[in-house]
Amino acid sequence: MMNRIKLVFSPAFILLMAGAFITYWFRVYFTSENLPAVDLPSHFVFARQLRDHLLEGRIVFYDHTTFTGVPVFRFYSFLPALCTVLLSYPLELFASDPIVLSTHLILVLGMAIMPFTLYFAVWPLVAEISNGFDKQRLNQITVACLASAFAFWFINHDKQWHGIGAAAPMNIGLFAQVFGWHLFLVYLGYLARLRANASSRNFLGLGISYALLPISHTLTFVFVSFIGGLAFLFFGKNRRQIFVAHIMGFGLAGFWFWPTLSLLGTFTTYDVIRPEGDFLEILFRYPWNGLGRSIKSCSHFWF
Repeated sequence: MMNRIKLVFSPAFILLMAGAFITYWFRVYFTSENLPAVDLPSHFVFARQLRDHLLEGRIVFYDHTTFTGVPVFRFYSFLPALCTVLLSYPLELFASDPIVLSTHLILVLGMAIMPFTLYFAVWPLVAEISNGFDKQRLNQITVACLASAFAFWFINHDKQWHGIGAAAPMNIGLFAQVFGWHLFLVYLGYLARLRANASSRNFLGLGISYALLPISHTLTFVFVSFIGGLAFLFFGKNRRQIFVAHIMGFGLAGFWFWPTLSLLGTFTTYDVIRPEGDFLEILFRYPWNGLGRSIKSCSHFWF
């Protein structure tokens, strides 16, 4: 009896029940039919083209002006589409459109696990002020309840008085942003844990979560890099581990990120004509002379 009571009043059980409720809340997405959305149909196209490559076992076509070689991935990273494709293979046994159903299921899963990643990010901050097992367990349960409530409040999309209507991935279709949200929270969780305990597990977790961001959602990666810079400045005791973890993460994602930077100007609408052979264009979108011209033109405009 006591074991059952402990199970019910445990953070894992609370988070699991919250995830199950959110899954039921978005049950309308358990379909292979197209649902109204703004950006979501474009992600279907990404996944279908990537699926063609994987089914052939080779690159079906290649565009040298695109850093992935696949034109549809000019502005979106490939990891969300890859997850969609891998899940679509078993779904094709019973789904009329496995890509659509796979995308919908990943969206629902992304909403359902938000209480877990929120708890993972917040708990280390609360743990620092917890003294003793009893108080720590009470705080764990409190944080689990708050994470579950906030997750539902944050993602609620059809009842505005329940939440802020922030389910952009669901009713707008910002599919890759779901991956960015969770990796951002996991990154924060490992960053806080590394500050409290510089173990190899926290070090690797920080580096790997950072590495997965640029191949999932680029804008979130930029924001997280800014947070990492602040952590490097203010967490003096762990400055070395933070720096090395980010370098490791950047290196793991380098197969994607360096070609992105070097070929960015070939498809950017704001491209500036640059001289051939300028080594800086590998690192920056504008060479020094182009950057100088841009600053000069802006100064004329503002002053």
